[in-house]
Amino acid sequence: MRRASRALHRQGIAAVAAGVVVTCSLAIAATAPPAKTAPAKPATAKTAKPANPAAGASSKPIDIATRARVFEEQGAYASALEELKRLRSVEGPDADVELAVALDEARVGLVDSAWARLHSPILEQALADTMGDLRRAEYPFQREGMWVNGAFDGWYWYIARARAELAFARRDWPQMLHMATIAASARPLSGKEALLVALAASHSGDEAYGEAAAAWAAYLEPWLPEAHYLSGLWAWRHGRRAEARASLEAAAALDSTWRDPALALSRLALPGTRARR
Repeated sequence: MRRASRALHRQGIAAVAAGVVVTCSLAIAATAPPAKTAPAKPATAKTAKPANPAAGASSKPIDIATRARVFEEQGAYASALEELKRLRSVEGPDADVELAVALDEARVGLVDSAWARLHSPILEQALADTMGDLRRAEYPFQREGMWVNGAFDGWYWYIARARAELAFARRDWPQMLHMATIAASARPLSGKEALLVALAASHSGDEAYGEAAAAWAAYLEPWLPEAHYLSGLWAWRHGRRAEARASLEAAAALDSTWRDPALALSRLALPGTRARR
């Protein structure tokens, strides 16, 4: 979420995933005295071949899903993607798996592939499934059980939010605003969803909606520095410099490693300066 909001002032949301290379050592056998043994043969191509990371790993669906989840927790999204695709070939279609595959594709830079997958028929149907509490379930920490039952167990707003964030990367502001609004409607008390709406509306040119959504996000989750920063920029653009300073100072205090609020405060101190878009 922080990447999505800061991309308004940096370069967009783009998660970089690193694969994990699993290595193993070769045991070296002790040899007998030279007088009683023949000279050791040079290693053949077969013995010198690197070990396969998946060799010996369980092929049970739940074990594959567990490995994928662990890889994701380690930030090894390329390896997680490989395991999830393996799970799809074993288990068949499951909307929760498709969503997980799309997210990992986006994290490793396969944005177009992730975009197409998020608009596949199985996820279109999952997005439309808004009936009552049957699909209003948060993914738990150990969510791999939801990847192996062939049913959609998540909440439809997951799909809407994923589409909104990818639309940000694609600079498709109308689509981002549409999907962010769906996610925010499902979670009206979530500041993160309100912040997505604020970013989408701001880029779409709806200033009033963008400013209101930013203020609402800062009110709902005051610990989000991005919400305060965006609110400060809007206040600055509309000439409310004292309010802008308070919001930018709040953003800088919440995250002292983020340069943008500090730079904005420096510019704000100069007479006649205006907020940058």
